[in-house]
Formats: sequence, C-alpha cells, structure tokens
Amino acid sequence: MATGRDDKNRKQYIYNPKYREKQDQEKFDRILKFASELEHMRRVTGQHLRKRKLVKEKVLACMVRLLEAAYFRPGSDRYSKENRSYGLTTMRSKHLQIDGNELIFHYIGKSGKEQERHIVDKKLAKIVQEIDDLPGYEIFKFIDEDGIKQDVKSDHLNAYIRDVMGDEFSAKDFRTWAGTVIAAMALDEIGYSKEQDQKELDSNIRNAVIKVSERLGNTPSVARSSYIDPRVIDEYIDGKTINYFQKEIFRLLKVNENLSREEIGVLCMLKKKLK
Repeated sequence: MATGRDDKNRKQYIYNPKYREKQDQEKFDRILKFASELEHMRRVTGQHLRKRKLVKEKVLACMVRLLEAAYFRPGSDRYSKENRSYGLTTMRSKHLQIDGNELIFHYIGKSGKEQERHIVDKKLAKIVQEIDDLPGYEIFKFIDEDGIKQDVKSDHLNAYIRDVMGDEFSAKDFRTWAGTVIAAMALDEIGYSKEQDQKELDSNIRNAVIKVSERLGNTPSVARSSYIDPRVIDEYIDGKTINYFQKEIFRLLKVNENLSREEIGVLCMLKKKLK
C-alpha cells in the first residue's frame, strides 16, 4: 500500500491490486452472511417503525428501509462540507419532496453526480414527513431520552445496523446486496440461450451491469467491480439465472416471509457457487 494526495491535498491510500482483490473477495463473501440476516432485520425494523414517538430506533429503522429501497450512500459531514455532496444522513430538507405516498430525493452525490431517488411507500412517507417537520436543516433527526432533538450521523446508522444485523455489517453492504440482486434480476429477465454466441453473452452481461450502474448511480466499471457479486455473472455464463432455482425458491418462500422470490433466488445462486 502507498499513499498520495488528491487535488484537494487530502491523503489517499493506493492499494496493491492483489490486496484490493482480496478485500473485494472478502466483501462478496460477507454479502452472503448479510443476506441471511435480512429477514431478521426486516422483522426488527418493522417493530421499531411501530413506535409512536420519533425515538432513535424508529428513525434509524426508517432510514434502513430507505437504504433498502433506494440504495443511498450513508453520507458524512466531511463530504457534505468539503464537496457539497450528500448521502442519506446528511441530506437536507431542500433535497426532499413528498408527493402523497411518494418520496423524491434530489441531491448531489459522490463525485458531484446529480442523483434522484423515488420511493413510493405510504408508511415511510408519513414517518419521513414527521421527521422532516422537526426543526433543523437536515432531514433526519430523533428525540433522545431527555426529549432533546439530535441530528442523525452516519455513526448512529452504522451502529444500529451492527446492533440489528451483526458487528461486521454497515450501510455500504446494502448497496452491494442491491447491486447483486439487480444484476441477477436483469440477467433473469434477459434470459439465457444455449444458441447465443460469446458476443451476445457479453452484450447481455454488459446490459445487466449498465442497469445496476443506473440504479446505484455509479459508472458501469465501478458497478461490476464493486457492487455485483461475480458469482451471479459466473452462474449466468454457466446458463443459470434465478429461474433455474425455481423449485428451491418455492420451497424456501414458505419459510422466509420477509424475503422476495428474487432475493431467495440470489441466495440459492450464491450458496450453490460455494459448494
């Protein structure tokens, strides 16, 4: 590992390619464990969302549901101050529009990219409106045990995720899981044919990667290298999409009420590739 400075004289770490490859592999191995905690997380956040007051657990549960729905970056005070770029914890009221049951977030994200996220959810829209009505520039605040308003920080959000899902997880894992599922769904929709040649195969994979990049707000190269578990693409090359695991999905849906068909399909895919 070496160090350098960026255009703003900030210290940057330059990693050896083998080290980065190892880190990426550990991240994708972790994502399978992350996915196995999703059902528990949704059950717990569902309980916290039913709390009457805007206590920390309710607000953070709401934010986790937003992470799931729209793949936000968590954000940091430093980036919002230095770069005027925002994530979920740093977004301000000016970035939010609520139209009935629809939440619309319009903001500048990482690398100065303009981002727009739409979420249609009656319960979340109601809670976010209540939170935003509290005094302050930032959208997300909670009322602590002493009745004092506190701004939500990324540390609050990550601590909540660790408490609910396990010590190794953070807000970033939601984007990796989302990218993997979106890619698997796109490849399933495109379908696989034994008659397709390498050019068509590459084109199908490229189109799936582009779909992920559009949803996450990344470039296709970053989406593929950092947010799509390579096992999903490997399975597609082997002729297997979500639909291939239909029997197993049908069986597991009966005992996993908080997971979607597509999520279970991706879990089947990743677990099979480990064998």
